Amino acid sequence: MRRQGAAGLSLITMARQTLGEQGALASSAAYVFLHYALLVAYMAKAGEIVAGALGLGSVPGAALFSAAFALLCYGSSQKLLDRVNSVLVGLVVASFLGLLGVAAGGVEASSLTSRGDWAAVPATLPVVALAFVYHNIIPVVCTALEGDVAKIRTAVLAGVLVERKQRRLCRLRGALCSSWL
Repeated sequence: MRRQGAAGLSLITMARQTLGEQGALASSAAYVFLHYALLVAYMAKAGEIVAGALGLGSVPGAALFSAAFALLCYGSSQKLLDRVNSVLVGLVVASFLGLLGVAAGGVEASSLTSRGDWAAVPATLPVVALAFVYHNIIPVVCTALEGDVAKIRTAVLAGVLVERKQRRLCRLRGALCSSWL
């Protein structure tokens, strides 16, 4: 950001500067594919949750969830969306801390060194796909922290530590995490 003199910097802009125009096109295609896949995954899972809560089918549940968030995004100011986003992030942090509290008592140290269950790998693929989205937050963090390198470094390192603790906990408590995710 500081080198460019810009208030913000996108992933595609960084790809163009480092990989050239063809690299930027490939990055754009991968970015669009990944985010459409994530959008579908979020809509499907949220639709499933809404459907279970309201006694609807999965398709009407996904449609209701999508319509509600579309209306929120379309009809709200940036300030309200920032507040809603902050509340949702707070809920994610609270649910993570709750998960840590619930699962901490069941951690078995021997699980850290025992052989893994390869049959459980397919259930982890959605988490792996979400891990590829992590890098997309960096330009947002850089913009929010106004290019302050020390603050950005602290935010990224703290985020990595939280993610690693969550991954380790999920590995130890696979059944709980697979139903939670």
